[in-house]
Amino acid sequence: MRTKLKTLVGIKFEIEGMHCYPNASANHGDGVKFLEQPHRHLFKFNCKKRVNHDNRDEEFILLKNRVESYIKHNTPIIAGTAIYDFGSQSCEQIAKKVLKQFDFEEVEVSEDGENYAVVKKVPEDGEKEQQSECNSKQNVNILFVVGGCCSGKTYFTQKLSDKKKNVGEKHVIFEVGDIVRHLTNTQDRIFNKCLNESIVEMLNDLIKSAISEGCENIIVTGCRQIEVFKGVTLGLDQKDYHVIYLSVPKSKRRLRFEKRLFSKDKDKSFEDVLSGEKSIGFDDFIEYLINEEYDNLTIIKNVEE
Repeated sequence: MRTKLKTLVGIKFEIEGMHCYPNASANHGDGVKFLEQPHRHLFKFNCKKRVNHDNRDEEFILLKNRVESYIKHNTPIIAGTAIYDFGSQSCEQIAKKVLKQFDFEEVEVSEDGENYAVVKKVPEDGEKEQQSECNSKQNVNILFVVGGCCSGKTYFTQKLSDKKKNVGEKHVIFEVGDIVRHLTNTQDRIFNKCLNESIVEMLNDLIKSAISEGCENIIVTGCRQIEVFKGVTLGLDQKDYHVIYLSVPKSKRRLRFEKRLFSKDKDKSFEDVLSGEKSIGFDDFIEYLINEEYDNLTIIKNVEE
């Protein structure tokens, strides 16, 4: 009987948090009605990840830091405390979210080390498992094209796409604005920080699907929030990403805006859009890129359209 080794690395950590089960008594009777009220647990995580070789393919400390940072960054904290509010999420739901975000093989989440849920990946057949191994070894380049309203993101991305087509580079473009329009079912320009988590989940699913289909060049355009950017980059198995920031003077962008007749801006002024971008943290995002991602950042000025 032929066998082969499969190597996993694991991380363990705990987060103090609150959650509740609003429908506890309706689903299971009055004996657990108390679960409907917010209550505290020490949520203990045990995450296992597949690696490709036996010499620190994943560094434990860095992986643990990335996962903890993702959970804490995407979970509200109760004012005046160090306790995180998981709302009505069950251990199963928390585990599934973490597994999908970081492509873990298995995630266990327990309440105080007592009762727990385990979510794990189960290959449908040997062929898919083998394909997964190939994809995990693939060298994928991810480029983020960012900029404010009318900075030339669409024009720049299209030119870049044309160049890649001319040299036969397989690539795909994901527009954050398209994801927002899909989530909100409207063509209007929307500024809503509450969409961040859904944007990250959908964007990561799209990226993983593109990688599984053999695409080695992925362009993400229109990201405006630190939370969305981190939610994607923290979950990448490979760290080969770069950011291009299109820096165009406000006066030039205003002229472009006024010449356009986009339906999504029919009831908005240029100042309205700037205010909306600021409300979701765009200014903070650019400052973060310059201060924290400088080695991965290229700034291009005065992009024409």
